[in-house]
Amino acid sequence: MEYRDPNNYQLGFVVTGLGLALWGGLVGTYRRVRAGRQLSRWALIRRSIGEMVLSLSATFLVSLLCYHFQLDKPDPSSNEFFVFKYPLTCLSMWVAAFLAPKVFDLIDEVFIESRQRLLNEIRYGQKEAE
Repeated sequence: MEYRDPNNYQLGFVVTGLGLALWGGLVGTYRRVRAGRQLSRWALIRRSIGEMVLSLSATFLVSLLCYHFQLDKPDPSSNEFFVFKYPLTCLSMWVAAFLAPKVFDLIDEVFIESRQRLLNEIRYGQKEAE
């Protein structure tokens, strides 16, 4: 099917997806700073770039899934620049871009808790009461 070919994606769709992904990563970093987490400048830059890449990959995968399952059936003969003819796909990309850093934080917290529990078991030789 011709419209599922990634070479046929419109420039406006790609630019909107990239913008949403970068914005989602920056919002995740801003949320972390407002929560009071103290990070050095370089750690904050690395974390911000990581969240942008994470948001970009989540947005890209969601857009491919939306195209594959024909969430919004595109019109391949249209040459419109803007992507507002794909409202559900754009909404899904927006949600993925903003939830990706939050999911990353949740996974990070789970790993920190499990690492702390493991270190306590090694140090004290006993499991904590659950």
